[in-house]
Amino acid sequence: MLYALVLFLHSYQRWLVLGLAFAVAVRALARLRSPAPWSLSEDRLHAAFVWGMRIQFILGLLLYVLLSPISDAFLENVRGALKVTELRFFGLEHVVMMVLAVAIADSGRARSKRIQEPPLRRRRVCLTSGVPLLLMLAAVPWPFMPAKRPLFRSPPGAREVITEVAACPPSYQSRCAACHGGDGRGDGMLAGSLKPAPRNFGDSAWLGSRTPAELRRVIREGGPALGLSPLMPPNADLNDGELDALVTCVSSFGKAQ
Repeated sequence: MLYALVLFLHSYQRWLVLGLAFAVAVRALARLRSPAPWSLSEDRLHAAFVWGMRIQFILGLLLYVLLSPISDAFLENVRGALKVTELRFFGLEHVVMMVLAVAIADSGRARSKRIQEPPLRRRRVCLTSGVPLLLMLAAVPWPFMPAKRPLFRSPPGAREVITEVAACPPSYQSRCAACHGGDGRGDGMLAGSLKPAPRNFGDSAWLGSRTPAELRRVIREGGPALGLSPLMPPNADLNDGELDALVTCVSSFGKAQ
């Protein structure tokens, strides 16, 4: 639930930040040659934009470091993830562009406050709000992109996919659900960009052809080591108890469906 809430806030906060960045850049550009003093309204608008960027960065950092299964999947197998468009976008490209945007906006705010001449200050503000605006526009997962996301997300709780099988350990959600889905159907949030598609654990015919030892080996050694999907990362750090719990979890999906 916390992940869904932070993701919802992050999604809508971006529109506020984009709007403020556009307003600051356009206003500074329109008054670029004006000798009029730097006004209180200009300063407040610029401050609102920079603080909006900071809040958006904090929300994004929470998602990347603590909450998002996408970043978990990316960091689990960076080399393999770089070959997947969606994982590469959210795990690397989106992050780099947003960090650059925040750094430019924040430094621009600090340096512009030291400039006394209004035209020079407006030039600095225009540049350090316009460049972050372009970076943010490039970092948005627009619906026409391979790593697409909805422009407006539904509120948290409107539709939640939850693994209700008691046999599944927390490691299933953090390591497997992004690809295989919360209920093991192979329809996780990354599934659409993966080729070959993630395995549907509800396929009882496939599950019946795999022994627990084989499932355990795939989880531990990963797909490439066994001639399977190169995108299936190894999980060699899991202990025997965790591996057994994941095997039981995977097996339970076939029984449940």
